[in-house]
Amino acid sequence: MKKIYLAVVAILLSQMVYPQGSVTGTLADADTKKPLYLSTVTVYNAADTSIITYRLSDKAANFKIPGLPLHTALRALITFSGYEV
Repeated sequence: MKKIYLAVVAILLSQMVYPQGSVTGTLADADTKKPLYLSTVTVYNAADTSIITYRLSDKAANFKIPGLPLHTALRALITFSGYEV
């Protein structure tokens, strides 16, 4: 029981020491207002353009990106390849 208690305390302390942010949103076409499902949302570190994480939007074009570092300059790139030529 002590090991479980210590593990829970360690997890809670790590969350306080390394705070994290998240970004949520809904993606839609600016002209047609149709949802852009299965779009890729990629988050980069602005300083060196290294990829931090990426997610796909769901069928309702909603996305959530948890676990982003706070006090760090970030850039997001959203791509969608569902249009026909």
